[in-house]
Parts: sequence; structure tokens; C-alpha cells
Amino acid sequence: MELIVRIKKFLRDFTPDVDFTARDEIFALLGASGCGKSMTLKSIAGMQPQTKPAEVFKLYGAAIPVSHNRGEVRRLADKVAVMRDGKIDSLGTVHEVFTRSKKFYRHSRPRT
Repeated sequence: MELIVRIKKFLRDFTPDVDFTARDEIFALLGASGCGKSMTLKSIAGMQPQTKPAEVFKLYGAAIPVSHNRGEVRRLADKVAVMRDGKIDSLGTVHEVFTRSKKFYRHSRPRT
């Protein structure tokens, strides 16, 4: 089975815009504090009010951990979405995302 997620929110100073599909796997959301990981997970769970209806189709056989810890994600996940400012910067298998280290490290720093 799969989980298809399309979320777009319009907030005063932050506009999360997330679109991904998870299939029978552990799909992690990774990023610095304040990047939108928890808001995305809460939207999937129906706990976050939407300014526009979120399209979330049901989850079976997939898990979505949320973390800022690269080592934890490397150990747990099959696929990873690196988030920054409410958007997905990198998406792929853990190996694909972590071997693109230059982009990964640049985009996973906290916002200043």
C-alpha cells in the first residue's frame, strides 16, 4: 500500500508545500528545528488545521519518523525527505541523499 501526501498551507511568514509518496517503507522527514517536519506529520495525522484541504490518502505498511538527527535517520529509514523552510529539498533513498553530502549538509543547517 502507499501514502500519498500533498500539503500546502498559507501562513503569515511560512508556506509549507510538501508532496511525496511513501510505499511499504520507513519514510523519514529530516531537517533542522522549525523546517516543517512536525507540521507535516501533524497534517498527515489530521491534527493540524489546513488553510486548504490536505490531500492525504491512507497509510498502510509505512512509518514516518521525524528527526533532526542524521544518524538516527540513517539507521531507521529506507527513504528520506530532507526539509527546509516547509519544503522538501532532497528526496530519495537514505544512500542517495547521504551520498549527495554537499547539498545535504548545506540544506540541513538551522535557519538563522
